[in-house]
Parts: sequence; C-alpha cells; structure tokens
Amino acid sequence: MRKSLLSLALGALFGAGLVLSGMTDPNKIRAFLHFEDATLAVVMASAVGTCALLYAVARRRGSVALAEKKPLDRRVLVGAAVFGVGWGLVGACPGPAIVSIGAGAGWAIVFVVGMIAGARLEAFAPAPSRVSTRRI
Repeated sequence: MRKSLLSLALGALFGAGLVLSGMTDPNKIRAFLHFEDATLAVVMASAVGTCALLYAVARRRGSVALAEKKPLDRRVLVGAAVFGVGWGLVGACPGPAIVSIGAGAGWAIVFVVGMIAGARLEAFAPAPSRVSTRRI
C-alpha cells in the first residue's frame, strides 16, 4: 500500500510539473520546435540535470544496474523517427498526452488511442536486423 501511495504521489507531482511547465500545451511545443519559444529548453535541461544527479547517486549506492549495451537496429531507428515526427506534427509526447486526458482534452484521447494502437501493431513488425555493429 505504501509503495502504491508513493507511486501515486510521484505520478501526481510529475503530472503537475508537466502542466506547470507548459508541456501539455501542443501550441507551446510547436513554438519550441520552431525555435520561437525557448522556455521548454530550460525545462528539459533541468529534467536532464536532475535525472543525471539522481542517477549518479543511485549508482553510487548500488541501487541501479546499467542496461546491457546493444547495437542500433532498424526498429530503434524507425521508432525514434516515428516518435519525433509524431511529436512534431501533434505537439505532444506520451506523458503530457496522458496528463491532458485528465484535463479532458479531446485531442489527447485520440493521440493516446493511436499511440496504444501503434504499440500493439509493433508486435507484427519484422524481426530486428542490425544497422550497425558499433556499440553506443
């Protein structure tokens, strides 16, 4: 029960941060992607900085394991491209879209349903083939 309450509190904090930063406003995202509004760059930089700091602390405490490094494959590259194009066209990514559903945004419902459908379709994609054997 305690773990569930902590998860709920952290999820609510994350959602509030997305709303306060403007990440749930597709017009603000599009303005950022068109280099018309740099405020989201500050949001992203602070998120990356916070994550890097907490990740370093977790590694030092031995409470996080590094994932196995794997070569890039076509599925990763195609998935990243589709994600980027979708983000640019819609002005939303999964986290803010899910938060926007809570606010009653109709576009977010359509986006999340499409996102779930795309994730389900991924199961039918051909097996991965290596693009490069170079490790990243």
